[in-house]
Amino acid sequence: MAALATQHLSTKEDRIRGNQLHEYAWQQSRRFLQWDVPVMQAILLCELFSRFRGRRAAIRPSKEFESIYSRV
Repeated sequence: MAALATQHLSTKEDRIRGNQLHEYAWQQSRRFLQWDVPVMQAILLCELFSRFRGRRAAIRPSKEFESIYSRV
């Protein structure tokens, strides 16, 4: 959530740090074998961030997101 919030700050440095935070969270979420609710929330927020910050019009959802979406 913090990475999303940084995108509304005025300085470029804050947005860069938000992007770094997003990358770190995304890498850490892939390390878990068992997905509990906090891990699924992290995956959902990372997916939201990548779509929000995406420069391409069409972004394919990640495998992790598709797995969570199919469970719901």
